[in-house]
Amino acid sequence: MRYRVPLLLCALLLCAVGLGVQPVAADPQPGETHLDVQLQDDGDAEWSVTVALAIDDEGEREDFEAFATRFEAGNDEIGLGLSVFERAADEAAAETGREMEIRSVRRETELIEEPEDPTIEARGLLRITFVWDSFARVEADDTLVVGD
Repeated sequence: MRYRVPLLLCALLLCAVGLGVQPVAADPQPGETHLDVQLQDDGDAEWSVTVALAIDDEGEREDFEAFATRFEAGNDEIGLGLSVFERAADEAAAETGREMEIRSVRRETELIEEPEDPTIEARGLLRITFVWDSFARVEADDTLVVGD
């Protein structure tokens, strides 16, 4: 399987890094956002966006838990909410002529009690995962092309 990533996509990824999106190596630290995209052989892409928040005291813990409940139910969005990706998929579908859809959406939260940073009490993670159908174009030789 070969991959071709055009210059425009590279520029978009550089912009994302400039906006605070970090490559996925481990769970993000407070103030960080991790974006992970896994291309599949059929051109679909599995996305995961994780935002980390610092929790400094019991009041912030309670606030996070209340927000987490609403977020998991789909009632609260974050700066990288699903609607951003749905609009992007609609625009990309119009530009490429491929049918695209955001599906299999999951929202998860996690409270990490023993963070690596001893200056905070805990770390709260908000994660949204989904599949973006036809994110990449599959060519006759099975090359995946992103950003066409």
